[in-house]
Amino acid sequence: MFANAIRFVSNTKKIKHDYYIDKESPIYVGPWTVYPATKRGTDIEVSVFSFEKRILSTILRNATVNTSLKENFILEVLRRDVSSLSRLRHPSLLQVVEPLEESRSRLTFVTKRIQSSLADVICMSTPISGNSSDADNPFALDEIEVQKGLLQIINGIMFLQDSAKILHLNIQPRSVVIDSKGDWKLCGFGFCQSLESPRYELMDFDVSTPSSLQQCLDFLAPEYVLHEIVGPENDVFSLGCLVYAVFNRGKSVLSAKNHLLTYEREVKNLNDRLNFCVENIESHSLRSLLLKLLSPNPKSRANVFSMESADYFTNGSISALRFLEAFPEKLQSEKVVFLESLVNKFPEISYRVQSQKILPTLLDFLNDQEIVAPLLSCIFQISKSLDPSLFSNKVFPNLLPLLTSFPKNPEKPLLIILQSIDCFKAKLPRSTFNEKVLPFVYACLEQPYANIQLSAVEVFHSVLDMLDQKIVKSAICPKLYQCFSVTKQLEVKVSILECFHVFIDAKLLDSFAILEKLLPLLEKVKTRVSAVVMAMLKVYVDIGRVIPEESVHELVMPRLWVLSASSELSVQEYTHFMREIRKLSDYIQTEHKKKLRSSPSSSPYDHSIYNAKTLNNPVANNQSSRMQEQTLPSTRPPSNMKTSSFPSPATLNMAGKNHTSAVSFPPLVPTEMNESAIHQNDAKNGDSLSDLGAWKSLL
Repeated sequence: MFANAIRFVSNTKKIKHDYYIDKESPIYVGPWTVYPATKRGTDIEVSVFSFEKRILSTILRNATVNTSLKENFILEVLRRDVSSLSRLRHPSLLQVVEPLEESRSRLTFVTKRIQSSLADVICMSTPISGNSSDADNPFALDEIEVQKGLLQIINGIMFLQDSAKILHLNIQPRSVVIDSKGDWKLCGFGFCQSLESPRYELMDFDVSTPSSLQQCLDFLAPEYVLHEIVGPENDVFSLGCLVYAVFNRGKSVLSAKNHLLTYEREVKNLNDRLNFCVENIESHSLRSLLLKLLSPNPKSRANVFSMESADYFTNGSISALRFLEAFPEKLQSEKVVFLESLVNKFPEISYRVQSQKILPTLLDFLNDQEIVAPLLSCIFQISKSLDPSLFSNKVFPNLLPLLTSFPKNPEKPLLIILQSIDCFKAKLPRSTFNEKVLPFVYACLEQPYANIQLSAVEVFHSVLDMLDQKIVKSAICPKLYQCFSVTKQLEVKVSILECFHVFIDAKLLDSFAILEKLLPLLEKVKTRVSAVVMAMLKVYVDIGRVIPEESVHELVMPRLWVLSASSELSVQEYTHFMREIRKLSDYIQTEHKKKLRSSPSSSPYDHSIYNAKTLNNPVANNQSSRMQEQTLPSTRPPSNMKTSSFPSPATLNMAGKNHTSAVSFPPLVPTEMNESAIHQNDAKNGDSLSDLGAWKSLL
């Protein structure tokens, strides 16, 4: 006894020590309180089942049988439940992670993470139909989820009867749980019995005992309850009651309220009521199946091993899920045909089924290069509805190898990925998109397929808001320049030119990049095909509004005139071309006038007019030179004033007589002097414009 006590304490502490248990949000599965938990150090998600022994004395207070015996019986049922689950292994059965740990106060064990019990889901869900369920409602079920779940329970029962040789004898909504993937798992094995055991004695039903602590009469077969006959047919009838309850908000075809007499009356009337009970179920194939499962006569019931092939489980979208379950055994040609048809079935399948059932299987086979293209089509179709965090954490890591290492026959897969770039953009953080996805697009520009190059260029249009000037100049444009230079496909050239237009319009290419890289690239274009010429016109016009006006005069306008002479242009295109040239020319003229008006060198004194008059009058030039020779040397300009070197009058006279060489006359007034300084200097030296007579003698 002491050893057992030590074992109980250490085991209990082990679960508390190994797992973080969230006691704020429990769910209830039969008599068990279930808490979500994670394993320390690994963050593996599990569920901790716990039963407090002290509640037995409270709930059995009004029991009609001996309380102590009842408590021991219930505890033994709970122990058998856990020990059976620990021993049995099947995908349709709830899997135990940590075995039962018992202390003086509670029973505890750990399973894989579950989300809810079927009893809670069907009571809180809307009426089930063939329509897709609400993705935001965790308790909503659609018919394909029910079909899939029932198939899983059927597979579990088949395993119990065929391999484990066990009857469950407690199949009801409380004995079915749903995990985070939407899979239905069978549990509640406290009343199970071996098929090879002698006659089983049914426990006494006590109306004062909660139904969670005993079998539910509403879901038990008549021959088992009334005649204590145990056989595989018992679980078949219970399965029929479960199916009916799923479509009837948890209520069975029987309603005995755990009274044996009431149960007996319900069974007597079952044959008469059965057709009426199932008439509200929409599916004809399901109604037909239920009539076979719920027959009061065990010999008339369907065999559990034949249920998988029933029409209800072979028609419609459920066939797609069943195909996916057997996907590895299918031929490659069968896989391709199936995947190509699957895309068209998605509108009929709920978001939860797509994300929990279909998507994981598709992701597992992405390394099969022969079917990667149809796989990608299905994956991206599902991903459109995925939460960004789910896409980022579950889907993108599986797609990343395809972005860094292209498949053997890359054309179709790459095209599908490029056409789905918006999905990456919407679901991934900006930094991840720029670091992981954009390099894939750059690499696609180097592929020898024109349609891939076109799709890659079009991507830059759709992700413009994700780009900045640094990425465009340093990463994107070099790839575009290279592709533009080597491609022979005119449609690719036109698409790249359109991309340049978009970049310039979005101010992602500055003047320096245009002058150093883009203009030299455009200068090398020899083709005069109208599509290319008109695309270049658009780019050149954009450039003309970005680079300095001197560069426009030298590099843009002449090039436009050359391109306009293309004989490939239509009259309408040529007219448009001329109109754009005029617009650009008008724009440059307007900008240059603004520049002249705002220039600080502009002044009311027009030097150009003055110098022109002087140069055209050699007499004035000679007289002015002599006067400057006589007067200016006597007046020293300030040290900070720039002066010009004047020729002598003799030199001027010789130049005037010979007329053989042109003489360049410097300004008569220092450049730093303003108009008032000119008048002051004239007054000081006694010079006046009226002294022109003295200048005439020089002629």
